[in-house]
Amino acid sequence: AIGDGVTDDTAAIQAAIDAAFAAQVTLYVNAGTYLVTGLKLPGRVSGGIDDRGKSFRMIGAGTGEQFVVNPSTTNQGTTIKSVTNAPVLEDYLDLVTGSNGQNTIEYIRFDGTSSTPVLKLQSFFGQSRMQNCVIYQRGVGDGVEIGRGAILKFDQCFSFNGDWATYSLGAARTGIAWNLKTPYDVGLVTFEQCSGRGFKDAFVIDGQGGQKNFNTNVVDCQASVTYNGLRNVNGNNTVVNNLYCEGGDGGTGIFDSGDYAKILNNYVGAGYSVGIDVTNSSSKGTVVSNNLISLGSTANATGINVFGLYNKTIDNNSISYVAGTVGATGIEIAGDAPRLSIQNNSFDPRVSWTGSGSNKIADNTVNGISGVIQKEVGTFEFPSLSQGSFTLFRNNATIIDSDIIGSNMSLVSGNYFVVTTSVFTIVNQFTLEDGEPGHFVVFRSTNANTSFRNSAQLKTNGGADFASAGTITFFIDLIGGNAYAYEVSRTTFI
Repeated sequence: AIGDGVTDDTAAIQAAIDAAFAAQVTLYVNAGTYLVTGLKLPGRVSGGIDDRGKSFRMIGAGTGEQFVVNPSTTNQGTTIKSVTNAPVLEDYLDLVTGSNGQNTIEYIRFDGTSSTPVLKLQSFFGQSRMQNCVIYQRGVGDGVEIGRGAILKFDQCFSFNGDWATYSLGAARTGIAWNLKTPYDVGLVTFEQCSGRGFKDAFVIDGQGGQKNFNTNVVDCQASVTYNGLRNVNGNNTVVNNLYCEGGDGGTGIFDSGDYAKILNNYVGAGYSVGIDVTNSSSKGTVVSNNLISLGSTANATGINVFGLYNKTIDNNSISYVAGTVGATGIEIAGDAPRLSIQNNSFDPRVSWTGSGSNKIADNTVNGISGVIQKEVGTFEFPSLSQGSFTLFRNNATIIDSDIIGSNMSLVSGNYFVVTTSVFTIVNQFTLEDGEPGHFVVFRSTNANTSFRNSAQLKTNGGADFASAGTITFFIDLIGGNAYAYEVSRTTFI
């Protein structure tokens, strides 16, 4: 192989790949730009041949700085380049998947100009790995297409195209940086510290013909200058963790329609129409948690869009926008009586969002939610139980005489207390040890020894004292550092 970027090195490099594969030795490709018309990664299961037990490693001299794109004849680390409308490197999908055994590809730049993927790995199977590689697509095709793989990993790899530094193309962008497009059920495919830039989609997880991708992990990765960040179309138990999405042109940061997906700790920057979309009505068990989403000043953008029938959890996310932006929505909820838990999400600015049609939370559900939902009232958000019963937190410590000093009852954390005093005791005020306002408290007196008396800080119904075996309920608020109790109801047992 000459490696001058002009000479056709296809035959020489293919011969080297075939020989190294047959001998199961490492193939080292020296620095240079190797012009090819398309290479084949060997491995067959046919004609009495079974290569599934073989292992093969191809390693180059490095890729150089990933965004410095080769001129046609200039060496830059190890570059394998094709200007034909075909993959630069493709493996076989034989009668039996996984026919090419175990493969490792490292420190090589693959440069393609095609409507096909630059790399087409149809049977890159068990424990195969690609690391520290760069994939550059000059045409309209994908960067990397992955077929069937199990316990497969791509790490510290870049996949980008000629639009990687061109903004505002919108849906006119083309191709997929990392396309997990499996025709079979597969599992345990991992993308770690990988980047997709310039394409229409950075990551797509999609089974063909109803097939599933199980336990796909996208960890510590980047989607930049793309229309969509990640699309999980047909994957179960997918984990998207610490994905950095920025430079959106109006698409969706993270889209999920699988079951039991975990979308955690991701950053979705401004520019997307929807930050995180979990609107598939049949999806179950989705968890969207601890994500940071910026809507910026994008009009009519939505931070998290939820449509639920089955259980989904949206919690501990932080969503921000530029005050005054028209139509901004932090969390939009829809569905017919969905099973949802939506709580502990924070919004910036904290005050009510301004701008025509802007809301922190938009509840568009039919027949209400079964579960916990955050409500927006004025400048505050708080959890509200929708269509469910509730249980008061009972403090197991019974209130006795020593808990009442000078007619002042000291209350530890809890909403339900049993009161048993041995001598006649008056209560006309409370001290809340947790110092939190807005308590709803139920007392069950086991005898008539405790008298709750109307006073300046304890207001009973009609000013009537309560001293009986029974229950009495108060709403207790903190005003100026003092606890003020207001009776809600009482019941006397005979």
